[in-house]
Amino acid sequence: MTNENKKLKTVTLVTIFTFVAIQILLLIFHFGNPQHSDQVVHMNLANKALNEGTWYPTASNLYNSFIVAPGLINFLILQLKLFGTMNYNGVFQLLMNLTMLFEVYYIAKHFFSKVVGYIATIIYCLIYSNYMGILIWGTEIPFLFLCLTAFSLSLTKKWYNVLIASALLAMSNTIRPLSILFIVTICLYFALSKTRWKQYALLCIPFFLLNYGYGKINEARMGYFVNTSTTGGVNLIQTACDNADGTTAVGYQIVGSKESKYAYVNNKDKTVFEKDKMWHDAGIEWIKKNPGKYFKMFFYKVPYMYADDTWPERLIDLENLTKKESGDKTYLIMMTIKNMPYYTVCLLAILGIVFFFKNLYKEHRNGLITLLVYFIMGTGGTVLMPVMPRYHYPFLFVLIIFAAYTINRTYRNKFAKE
Repeated sequence: MTNENKKLKTVTLVTIFTFVAIQILLLIFHFGNPQHSDQVVHMNLANKALNEGTWYPTASNLYNSFIVAPGLINFLILQLKLFGTMNYNGVFQLLMNLTMLFEVYYIAKHFFSKVVGYIATIIYCLIYSNYMGILIWGTEIPFLFLCLTAFSLSLTKKWYNVLIASALLAMSNTIRPLSILFIVTICLYFALSKTRWKQYALLCIPFFLLNYGYGKINEARMGYFVNTSTTGGVNLIQTACDNADGTTAVGYQIVGSKESKYAYVNNKDKTVFEKDKMWHDAGIEWIKKNPGKYFKMFFYKVPYMYADDTWPERLIDLENLTKKESGDKTYLIMMTIKNMPYYTVCLLAILGIVFFFKNLYKEHRNGLITLLVYFIMGTGGTVLMPVMPRYHYPFLFVLIIFAAYTINRTYRNKFAKE
């Protein structure tokens, strides 16, 4: 190891130590603080199922607005059973966050180099949402933790790691129905690296069998087959209606307003599956009649989705959401400052792909194609529905790794005198 690499490793370790210390202080300072927005729904559902002496979902949830993230809700129920509180969820999320930090290093090292891995680790520790996200009892961290762990294990191509990866992806699918994106990405990597057919089978077959089995367990408990969230219809109708602009803030009006025939309050007599079908059918019908308007929203959705990385702050303190919506100048300035590392990462990632594409394809073909296809497919799939800034979180690690590559490549070109 060169002296420069030793120095970089030292800087990386110091950065990680600081990263952990700050998060521990955040957990202590915010311990027991109330949750807001969707997180309150998650907690209420967990408490209700616990009081019924069962797991989520149950027959009592049949006429809810929808089934949401059963994997996350059941994880919260488990915490209630073990500790009598959900206040330690942040500790678990800190551990998940640190695992993902290592996995970003591992992925960057695997596809590019150890130096790129070190730089990616440092960048990860500079991103604002990677600090604050552990304070939110949402789906973001548990889902990505399971998926990134599965992805990292799959890169080894060892049969037992691929099998574990399949089980982890099945678990992640009970939190968000996006795990299929990682299945496709891993299969793409297997194809690029000419992996044996057995690895495909070990990845895909257990994934679908476990999802089917989990759905049948829920069917025995509540009378209906369900193995993940049933939020597809409600999400679609929020971006496929006359007043939609592609955001959840505006789209929510169609399901939250009493005047709308699609509102929750006007459809309480329908099951979650009937409501989901109603919203889905209405959304598809609107898209057929207004394809131009629907696709035009994509040009707004993508930049809006990647416009802001301070989203956890507004879920911790609703006062900050009010300040943002009112256009409070001081708050907007502070938000911009906090976003600067994120904006820099986005810029470096884009510049790196544009200016170093030939080098990337020549030297790191598998990494470039695998990560880029995942990023494009994930972004494209997400903007089919209404978006908000936090929806970019599952794709942030790709930007971090490409930004790290850009920094390393630029340094080598300018200063290393190769």
